[in-house]
Amino acid sequence: MTTLGEFLRQRRKELGLVGREVAAAVGKADGTPISTAYLVDLEHDHRKPSDSVLNQLATVLQVDADVLFFLEGRRKQLRLLQKELADRLRNQDGAALSASYLNYLEHVRGEPLDYLLEQIATILDLPVVALYFWVGRLPPDLVPTEYVETDRIAAAFNRFRVALRNERPRTSAEEIR
Repeated sequence: MTTLGEFLRQRRKELGLVGREVAAAVGKADGTPISTAYLVDLEHDHRKPSDSVLNQLATVLQVDADVLFFLEGRRKQLRLLQKELADRLRNQDGAALSASYLNYLEHVRGEPLDYLLEQIATILDLPVVALYFWVGRLPPDLVPTEYVETDRIAAAFNRFRVALRNERPRTSAEEIR
């Protein structure tokens, strides 16, 4: 799963911005801009930004703030303690999820199972497909159960890429590569 820092760096580069431009456009609580060194720390996951800085970064980087809050920790944005979220999540046997297992998942040391992703999406008020995207998996309804023509798969992913990244459509020859 992509970290907040990786996402910030990648998005900044996609927009052709240099660090000092982004830093100059984001203000601290006192109104002064954040430093380029602080932005570098954020992009390398050495520091955690405030909600205000995250909202400003979302504006500058032209992304939905929910994406950044999800990556930084939607749970924290909603002021849910890890134990509180774990208590609301249920294992398949109906027992509460342990806080230590949730910690394990939040630090990207494991992948949550589908039923947990669905519960997390509901509790954190996020679209479940966004969680599947961020963990790098297909939602269960898109996992093939029968043969699908490669041209259809390539065309679907091409449309997805265009919509997600606002890129130009790729030709069939480019898709084959």
